[in-house]
Amino acid sequence: MNVAQRYAKSLLDLATELDISERVYNDLILIDKILSENNDLRIVLQSPIIRQEKKEKLFFRRIRILRTHPVFIALRLQQPI
Repeated sequence: MNVAQRYAKSLLDLATELDISERVYNDLILIDKILSENNDLRIVLQSPIIRQEKKEKLFFRRIRILRTHPVFIALRLQQPI
């Protein structure tokens, strides 16, 4: 199992435990839309030059603005998208 699969499984387990699976699914759709529509954000997240902390700040700031479920705020961006 790779890192992405482990995160996905953990997210699904937590969402199921908290009975928020539908909300998490909708948030994932929203995140996918943000990344597909925002090339600059994708470039920043993929850049090896930009520090991980800066990537996290930019990504999670954008997610908070969209009022996604706090479960995503608890996750940390470990791998480039």
